[in-house]
Amino acid sequence: MNHFEMPLAPRGAGETIQPWAVAGLAVAVVGAGVHLSSRREIEPALRGASLLPYCEDIVTEIMPSHDAVIVGGLAIDAFNYKYSVIDVDKRSITVDSGFESLLLRKNGTVRDYDVLVIGRDELGRPRRLPDETQKKLKERTDAATKKRAQSLNQPAPIMSIFSFDDHRSLPRSATIVSGDGRISMEHGFVSQLLPETAMDKWSLTLPEGITINILNPWEQYWRSMVRFSSGMKNKDAEKIGLMLKRLQSTDGLAEMENQELSSAYRSFHDQMLAQNSLTAVMESLQAPNRDWEHTLKLGELVVTSKVMAFGQKFETVNRIVQGTPKVFNSFVGSK
Repeated sequence: MNHFEMPLAPRGAGETIQPWAVAGLAVAVVGAGVHLSSRREIEPALRGASLLPYCEDIVTEIMPSHDAVIVGGLAIDAFNYKYSVIDVDKRSITVDSGFESLLLRKNGTVRDYDVLVIGRDELGRPRRLPDETQKKLKERTDAATKKRAQSLNQPAPIMSIFSFDDHRSLPRSATIVSGDGRISMEHGFVSQLLPETAMDKWSLTLPEGITINILNPWEQYWRSMVRFSSGMKNKDAEKIGLMLKRLQSTDGLAEMENQELSSAYRSFHDQMLAQNSLTAVMESLQAPNRDWEHTLKLGELVVTSKVMAFGQKFETVNRIVQGTPKVFNSFVGSK
């Protein structure tokens, strides 16, 4: 099997950071610093607080009426947990009482978790949920989460409830679904159609007996590799590297890798990084029939990629931005 070597350095590693990229980051950090001064220090007693009880709110408020999956951190943590029971035939992961997914990050900020809600048309094909439906689901789930947090005397986790994207939003890659239910990954001018197996689901059973839906492990791995304009996030390198090792060493998982899925994501990854480069901008400028709008868009892609790659090199910057309004988050991809 052909896989990327881990850890894969995000785009920008080893390259010269341009002055305009540093200037853009400086603006974000100054604004972030202002907001940081108002942050309340989390009590040490909460250091062992768990994120897991809040998963019940997803089960009760979303899953009965909608097709929802948890993506990212919690699912990856469970897959990487050395005592988890992985049943390839049943497409399930079960973790015991020793599994931990803490409410707080090491730097004291509150963790978030992402829930992808998949709409369905009358033929069962995936579609994007209307904005108003997404809003109502989030309001309902946030209310349940805040009520639980108050009863536990804890800060509520940040819950992101979203459906497929309706546009390409930098610096993240966008997951787009067409009218006929076909799913593609898009970033800038790059678009890659994914096979139907991309949305295959697994189940995750937590110690409390709560069962939630998660993306299949190979899809989760590849999504992490193409998450942002600079590729994989620096902070994810260790856990994604561990995930790949387990994917390749667990009986049945290596064999079940969908080559069509991997080929599609690998192609998207390479095209995205090639697009988000100074070389692409220079080639566009030197084209006989140059399109200035196209060139400016490429320049924007390069700026976001370089600024993000630079920002991720510094833990202090990441720590500051994790406590800031969303307007600054895109600079280092803190979500």
